[in-house]
Amino acid sequence: MGMCLDSTPEMGEYSVEVRRESFYLRGEDSYFEERRHAIQVYPSSEGRHSQGTVEILIEDIPKIRAALDAVENYLLNKS
Repeated sequence: MGMCLDSTPEMGEYSVEVRRESFYLRGEDSYFEERRHAIQVYPSSEGRHSQGTVEILIEDIPKIRAALDAVENYLLNKS
């Protein structure tokens, strides 16, 4: 398990967990209704070694940017 960062209002529905060499970025946490603010991942049809496609709402760009800033600030302050 990694370090779950505190969400900020700028991050909206998104949350971040920092791992050793990567991080998880999660959208809305809802299993019972359709999630509008989520990161959809589609597998690649080109073969098992390609990474596929990620779909993010354009309106969520500032929220994603805030989440990435939180990861960067955490890593800079950690060292």
